[in-house]
Amino acid sequence: SKTTQAVDDLYSNRSDTKPPDGFCVANEIDPRRAYVLAHRARETLQERQVSLTIACHNATKFPNVHAGSTFAPTQNSRDCDAPYDRIICDVPCSGDGTLRKDLKVWKTWHPSYGMALHPLQIRIAKRGIALLKVGGIMTYSTCSFHPLENEAVVAALLATKCVEILPPKKLSEVGIVSRPGLSHWKVLDDDLNAIDSGSNKTLPPTLWPPQENSKSIIDALSNCVRMVPQDNDTGGFFIAVLKKIRDFPTRNRKQKVITKVSPKEPHHQLYRQDARKQQGGCIHFKRSPSSNQVFAVAPSLAKHVDECPGSDKLNLVMAGFKRSDH
Repeated sequence: SKTTQAVDDLYSNRSDTKPPDGFCVANEIDPRRAYVLAHRARETLQERQVSLTIACHNATKFPNVHAGSTFAPTQNSRDCDAPYDRIICDVPCSGDGTLRKDLKVWKTWHPSYGMALHPLQIRIAKRGIALLKVGGIMTYSTCSFHPLENEAVVAALLATKCVEILPPKKLSEVGIVSRPGLSHWKVLDDDLNAIDSGSNKTLPPTLWPPQENSKSIIDALSNCVRMVPQDNDTGGFFIAVLKKIRDFPTRNRKQKVITKVSPKEPHHQLYRQDARKQQGGCIHFKRSPSSNQVFAVAPSLAKHVDECPGSDKLNLVMAGFKRSDH
C-alpha cells in the first residue's frame, strides 16, 4: 500500500536502529478500512510501525494539530501552522481505471459519476494543501481516466496560485510508459451530450477546461501523468505532483473561545508511560489507563500525536507498534 511504502522510504538507507526523524500519518474515513490498514501495516512493517499512526477523519476536515500554535511565523510563510512536508492525496474517484480487475465498475459507472465527485475531490485536495508547509510537495492521484476528476481538479488548484505543478521524473528510465495530461476536454451528461460552460448554473465552473486567457494553467497541465492499461499492462492511473508556493489567503473571522473536551471514545486517547521504562529510543503509551497493551512510538511522532496544541483533535485508530502485554 502507499502507506507502508511511505514508511519503508523513511527507513531506507539507514544504518542505525533508531527511528527516523520523519513519520507517517495515514487517514481513512471508513473505520473498517482503517482497522484493516492497521492490521496489514503491523504484518508488513513490524517494528517500523513506531513511525506510523492511522486516523479516521473526513479528509475535507482533517484537523491541524498545530492550530493555535503560539510560535511566531516567519515573514514568508506560516510553517508553524502547517504540519506536513509531504502529502499523498489519493482521493475517492469513480475507479474506471480499475475496470480490468473490478468488473462491478462496468455496472455502476456513468459519465456524471466523475462530475458528482469533482467538488469533493477539490475540497480534499485544498485541505491537503492547507496542511502542507510552504515548499512542501503533494501528489494528487486517482485511479480514473475521467478529466473531470483529474485535470479539471488540478486546474482548479493551480488557479488558486498557491501551488505549482512539477514536471514528473523520467518514468521511462525505469521502464514505465506514461502520457501527458489533457488541456482540453468536454463535459458530458449521461446521454453523452456535451454541456456548454455557463448553460447549467448548478454545475461548478471548474468542470470545464481553463479559458484561453489562462495559458499558464493550460501549459502546466501537460506535466500531469496519465497511465493507461495497455501501456504497462496495469490499471489506469492519474498523478500530479504539486509544490506549495504560498499559503491560502486567510479570512478575517471572529475569534471563538474553544473549550477543550475529551474525545467521545476514550480508547482513541494516548496515555504516556513512565519515561524510565522507555526502550529503543521510543516513547511508550497505553490506549487506556487500565490496558495491559503498551505501544512504542517514535519521538517525533509522539510529539505530533500527544504534545501539539491540536493533538487531542486526532481520532486515532492506531499509533505505533504494539510492544508487549504487561
